[in-house]
Amino acid sequence: MEEFRVNGKGIFKNAMTGISIESDFELILYPLLKVFRINARCGISQIELPLYPWSMEGFLDTGEPVFADKMALTTQGEYFHKDGFYKSLGFEAVEVSIGKDCLVDVCRFWFPNLIIGFDEFTQVDKSVKRILTNLELVYDNQSYIVQFKSLKGLLNVDMVKGPTSTFTVEVSVRKKEGRCSPKTARKIVEMLSFVLSIAYGGSVNWLYAEGEIQQTRVWLAWQDVPFSNKPTRQLIDVRMPYELSSFVKIAYESLLGFRQNEQSALRRLINGIHLSAERLVFPIPFAVLGAVIEDYSNYILSDVSTHDIAKKTLRTRICALFEHFEIPYKNDEVRVFVRKRNDAVHGTYRYEARDYMIWTRIASNLDLIVLKQLRYEGPFYDHSTSPVEKRSVKSVLRTS
Repeated sequence: MEEFRVNGKGIFKNAMTGISIESDFELILYPLLKVFRINARCGISQIELPLYPWSMEGFLDTGEPVFADKMALTTQGEYFHKDGFYKSLGFEAVEVSIGKDCLVDVCRFWFPNLIIGFDEFTQVDKSVKRILTNLELVYDNQSYIVQFKSLKGLLNVDMVKGPTSTFTVEVSVRKKEGRCSPKTARKIVEMLSFVLSIAYGGSVNWLYAEGEIQQTRVWLAWQDVPFSNKPTRQLIDVRMPYELSSFVKIAYESLLGFRQNEQSALRRLINGIHLSAERLVFPIPFAVLGAVIEDYSNYILSDVSTHDIAKKTLRTRICALFEHFEIPYKNDEVRVFVRKRNDAVHGTYRYEARDYMIWTRIASNLDLIVLKQLRYEGPFYDHSTSPVEKRSVKSVLRTS
């Protein structure tokens, strides 16, 4: 997407202080560089403006409504205009949307740097390529057709190795009968993004979205969110036709049955595993994964009294987690992991060549907890072995 510049007038509000500023503004958007900048102005006053959190509601010069949220005040200046002195204000926003949240024929979401395989062949120029995947999913008792489409033909990992990002996948959402709201489409795609993050081994998010009525764009949205360029610990073979779509459908349907606190706990666990694997510079992975296990065990073992949880050591927490989910484990591996983590925390750590395998075997058991909660029994990458093996969850749990 090219740079997007528009002008308008809106009201800027700070949620903490109640300060409200009415101002003309210039909105500058460039999704792939994640530059969402809003330049505004206000009269000179002695009130100190807080840096965060700000929001803005207004209208563009074209009459379209615009909304920005999770904004931070990043620059302030003063200048003289013909009718007096003013402050120039520069904001950076996490979320921006333009247009009414009305019912639309289709919503399209663009994902950067996502390299996946597709299920269905279609004609592209003079050749036939596998660039589409179609799923029928249910949300709030309504059926939706979700299509994944390659934006770059046959995707290649080399596409995303450069210094700049590129949109590689478009996900479209249509209601099977009638029109859908962008708000609902966003919720569906956010759940799919979480499922894709689990499979991909790193954060997967859309950056730009559009809503269309009769092929006319009536709604746009941008968000400044993290996404992985080079995931290091892929859990599902996302390049294999039907393998990713099978996992996505099973995991999505499982997540629909989760309570909000269950989803939140699972998200923290997944994000923690990804964080510990992001930079394998030991002893950091030991410290991060230890903290993740303590947090997740607090939720899973919440039926135990608070006093009893507080008394549990990291070792007993790990064992209790694995036993709760019936994940096979070896006491010696848990004991050595805990010792490495404690050495990392207390500054007495010394690197050994086996440290990666010590860490990854515990992390792999956490992977199994995630997959088991999602009721997925199909093929996955087992990182507890060297080299990594492709196995089925069902066989691992049955034979171990």
